Amino acid sequence: MPGLVRRFQQCQLAAVDFNHRNHIFVARWYLLNYGLAAGAERYARDIKRLAEALGHGKKFHATITHALLQLIGQRLSSADGDDWLTFEIYNRDLFEDAKALLVARYSAKTLESEAARRSIVEPDYPLDEVVQAKNCSSASRV
Repeated sequence: MPGLVRRFQQCQLAAVDFNHRNHIFVARWYLLNYGLAAGAERYARDIKRLAEALGHGKKFHATITHALLQLIGQRLSSADGDDWLTFEIYNRDLFEDAKALLVARYSAKTLESEAARRSIVEPDYPLDEVVQAKNCSSASRV
């Protein structure tokens, strides 16, 4: 188990040490080692516990956590191998603009809601609609 994951599980990380890249690293590790369902459940539980230990319990957002875990899981299922650096290279959008990936599925109103913060809320836009819209906009650029 990587040291970052161990410190995450033991709530021994300072907030400054748990940046977005490290969130993805730990989430990816959970999904690879526990599978999608169990990994997502454990990660959500542990990140909420860490946020509370750091005095930031209100920052935990169930829907964003769930949505990002689903995205990471989808990327892992289509990846060739488990290498972290390769995953990072081929999934730059997860690292550089995860918010854009979220707003493709959720309205700002939904993501800002207290219900979405407290529990998992279904996306406003089904994935097939997002894919169709993306394909249409890609075709228009040709």
